Amino acid sequence: MQVTIPDELRRFLDDGDQTVDAALTYYAVLGLYQAGRISGGKAAELLGLPKWDFLAQAAAAGVPYFRYAPGELARELESLRGH
Repeated sequence: MQVTIPDELRRFLDDGDQTVDAALTYYAVLGLYQAGRISGGKAAELLGLPKWDFLAQAAAAGVPYFRYAPGELARELESLRGH
C-alpha cells in the first residue's frame, strides 16, 4: 500500500529517532488502541514490543490503560467496597 504524506506532516514525523514509516505505524497503532479497536497485546505485537513496554509508551503519550466512562470508576470502587 502506498500513502501520500504531505511534506508538512512528514516534518513532524521525521524526528531522527525513527523512520517516517515507523512513526506512522506507531501513531496508527496507538490511535487504534486508544479507540478500543485493538487490545494492548495486539498493539504491542504489531509494534514488536513487549506488552508492558507498549502500555508504558501509551501511558506516556496520555493514553490510559483503564478506560472508564465518567462516574464508572467511582461506581466500581464503591461496589468493591461492598456499599
